[in-house]
Amino acid sequence: MTDGAEHYEGDPLMAGFDRGVAFVGYGLLIVSPFLFGAPAVVAFVLALAHRNDSHWLIRSHYRNQSHIFGVGLTLLVLAILCALGASGLALDQLGNFVIEQGRNAGLIAPPAVTDPHPPVIVHKGVWTAGLFVAGLVSLCACGLYTFVASIVGLLRLLGNRPIARFTT
Repeated sequence: MTDGAEHYEGDPLMAGFDRGVAFVGYGLLIVSPFLFGAPAVVAFVLALAHRNDSHWLIRSHYRNQSHIFGVGLTLLVLAILCALGASGLALDQLGNFVIEQGRNAGLIAPPAVTDPHPPVIVHKGVWTAGLFVAGLVSLCACGLYTFVASIVGLLRLLGNRPIARFTT
C-alpha cells in the first residue's frame, strides 16, 4: 500500500476531493453535539474509509477525526453509565419509600426480624446526586470536546497544516 503522497500530488482532482471529504468530516463533527451524535458516526466512517489513500497532511486530519469520535464516544458511554447508576439508585429509593408508606398505612406487614445493628451505609441520595452530576459533566465534556476539537482541526485544515500528533 502506498503512502498516498504521489496520489495527492499527481492528481489535483483527488487532492481536492480528499480535502473536501476532510472538510465534510469536520462539519459533521461540529454539528453532532447538537444532533445527538449521529453525524459523528458518519464522519468516523468517512475518516476510516479515506485514511489510507490520501496525502499525509489530509491523513493526519482523518486520524484526528477518528480520535475526536473515540474520545467523544468514551465520554458518552461514561455519561450513560453514570445515568444508569443514578437511575437505579433513584428507583431503589422510590421503592423503599413506597414500601415504608405501605407499612405506615398498614397495607404491608413489618419485617419479621429486624437487624439490631444495621450496616452503616452512606446515604443513597448522595450517591444518586453524585452519579447524576458526574453524568451531566461527562455529557457536557463530550459535546464541548467534540465541538472545540473539531473547530481546531477545521482551522488547521483551512491553513493547510497537519495535526501534529498524527503526522507520523
